[in-house]
Amino acid sequence: MATIELARLGFDLMLCHFDDLDLIKGHASPQKQISFMKQLLDVIQFPDTISSTITIESISQSTEKNLGACMKENEELLKELFSSPHFQATLHPECNPWPADFKPLLVAEEPFQKRAPQSGKGNSLSYSVETLQEITSSLQALKVECADLCGDAPAGDSVVQKLKLALIEFHQRIVAFTEVYQNEFQEHCGHPTAEISPTGPFFQSVHQSLRTCCKELESIAQFIETSENIVDVVGKRGREEAAFLLFMRK
Repeated sequence: MATIELARLGFDLMLCHFDDLDLIKGHASPQKQISFMKQLLDVIQFPDTISSTITIESISQSTEKNLGACMKENEELLKELFSSPHFQATLHPECNPWPADFKPLLVAEEPFQKRAPQSGKGNSLSYSVETLQEITSSLQALKVECADLCGDAPAGDSVVQKLKLALIEFHQRIVAFTEVYQNEFQEHCGHPTAEISPTGPFFQSVHQSLRTCCKELESIAQFIETSENIVDVVGKRGREEAAFLLFMRK
């Protein structure tokens, strides 16, 4: 108990820590013990040190004031950070939940150089957008050519129309995300523009629609070829029948 009381006295006099029992028992380093004894003797020999305690109290009060000011500044900084539109946009993104194409960007922490977009055509976002535009224009041309064959089917239910809408929506999403990411997020997160992943659900949906459309176009092409063959056979038989009748009349 005496050791604890001495440690408490040293703590009240601001000579040691509250739980610095090793210093009282003599287990601390000699230099630390000598310094503690000198300070303790100075307090005992010079009663005028009471005034120094007043200065110590004033110092502690100024320290508390500085601590309070620091806490206030930190609170203001946190309020400014949480009220920032960029921070709120990061916490509540418009495309929430994130699609599978962008989830690796939230988890991976690779350096910027490793994540730089490659120069290959398949990994370039602009090349993918141009390719989608070319596919859309080609499909529109094919739809015009096959308008007579698909005239009975409603426009909203045709495979070509569905693929066209899917490609337009896919293109608009890519362009919108690229603009928002480059203008709002890239300077805050430090990552390059996201690359299109062929394993994403939306990419797979567009790819499936494209395959279905290609199959339908192949079926139309086969139908046209078969129709042309039937017309040729019927025309050939008609010419043979006409030639036979002409021969019989003679």
